[in-house]
Amino acid sequence: MSYLRVFAVLCILACHIRNEASIGAIQSLGQLFNIGVQIFLIISAFCFGKQGTIDNIKFWYFKRIKRIAFPYETFFIILAVIYIIKNVKMLWINWISCLFFVQGMHVGVLGADHTWFMTTLMICYILTPLIEKIWKRIQYKKTKWGILVGLLIVPFIMAYLLPNYIFFITYHVCFYAIAYYVGSNWERLGKSTNKSAVIYFIVMCLAFAMRFIGRVMIDGTKLYNLVVVNYTHYVAAACIFMLFSIIFSKAKMLKIVQLVDGISFEIYLCHYMFIVGPVSVMYITGNWIINSIIAVCIALLFAVILHKLSKGIRKILRVHST
Repeated sequence: MSYLRVFAVLCILACHIRNEASIGAIQSLGQLFNIGVQIFLIISAFCFGKQGTIDNIKFWYFKRIKRIAFPYETFFIILAVIYIIKNVKMLWINWISCLFFVQGMHVGVLGADHTWFMTTLMICYILTPLIEKIWKRIQYKKTKWGILVGLLIVPFIMAYLLPNYIFFITYHVCFYAIAYYVGSNWERLGKSTNKSAVIYFIVMCLAFAMRFIGRVMIDGTKLYNLVVVNYTHYVAAACIFMLFSIIFSKAKMLKIVQLVDGISFEIYLCHYMFIVGPVSVMYITGNWIINSIIAVCIALLFAVILHKLSKGIRKILRVHST
């Protein structure tokens, strides 16, 4: 999964950086790159499914929160300090909603707008023990296939029944549950060949093609914005997941990949404030490429610091609690 996590991080970085380009062709590449969070969600669900039964739910929740909350809250403390130093106006209701993971699509904190995904992630984490129990109790294959088909159909129905702000943070649960099922049955479903890789690649290309064609023909409609975009997101992300599982199944672990994988969540958290936020470096020179390289390098350095800082805070709290 390490190579795939690094790829997902690169997709997120590329998606946000290309927004600052002045060339329309580069900006349009967002249609290809904005699948990073979907890949991350698939990875999480798959890994939890592959781990098997959740014996101690409280401990499982505690472990998830500990990994997410410490770097997340530390990031917002640092961002608040930056706001104070730069005398940027703070809308406290937005900050409080972020601190409690309930910001949804309306973040309203410059440099943290990308954290809408955290609300979705927490919803998925909260529901994971329930998803595990449901899949475990279902014995009949036909029932399982029926539920899988239902999970594929539900987002389409939700798109037309729910308000957008609710739909965008909840529909992911359906695909998360499917990825969990795949992980829990990986020994049976994960047997892929080179022929399978070709099929996955073709389906991925078709998903991206449908995305581009849909944008040209029906952009701005609910069918495109809520259905075509989100389904092609997950189809492409799932195909990329399967391709990586085949291509990198026996790949040697590179140190740089291991490093980036270890701080992938921290990179996700902090990169945006150096691209769009109060400490953006995207206009430090007149060259978009140079600015992008600077932004990525600073984000990587800051992610390492954030990782070590949050890890240190965990150790201090652990000592005081014993």
